[in-house]
Amino acid sequence: MKTNLFLNHRTLTLLSLLVLLLPFARPAVGQVSLAGNYNLVNAYVTDSYEQRSKAWWNALGRQLTLLIDVPYEQVNEPALQNIIFFAANHSEKVRLNDAVPKLTEIYLHHENVSYRMMALAALHAIGDEKTIHQLERTVRKEPSERIRKMTLAVLKDYYRKN
Repeated sequence: MKTNLFLNHRTLTLLSLLVLLLPFARPAVGQVSLAGNYNLVNAYVTDSYEQRSKAWWNALGRQLTLLIDVPYEQVNEPALQNIIFFAANHSEKVRLNDAVPKLTEIYLHHENVSYRMMALAALHAIGDEKTIHQLERTVRKEPSERIRKMTLAVLKDYYRKN
């Protein structure tokens, strides 16, 4: 029974996010098709994200947070990629601070280095000060040289900006 409830919750969450992102499934008004199916976006077309309401942004932040509200081993790559994208490009509109504890858990404990790097990129894009201090404390004990170097780069960038 627990599994069915989890699958239903997860399915509902994914469907909700799909509905939110459905308007972006068709080519933008300013796209020009070229031979070979390449699309160029007209630079003068306004970004459609700019037209979204505050309620839409709030719902998106909640949906992205819900996508990773599963045991850290079950988080999927697209969920992390979406968090990175929206945190990096629309941080002034979408609130993702509620995702920080789960992202920190993924960064600290996931066995896949790629997922840990994506979680670190998301934490960097969100820029939560408390998390940055936690990264400082854990970086020295980090067994993966790759993660340690990336974490040091994140810390350096954070302090350069602040």
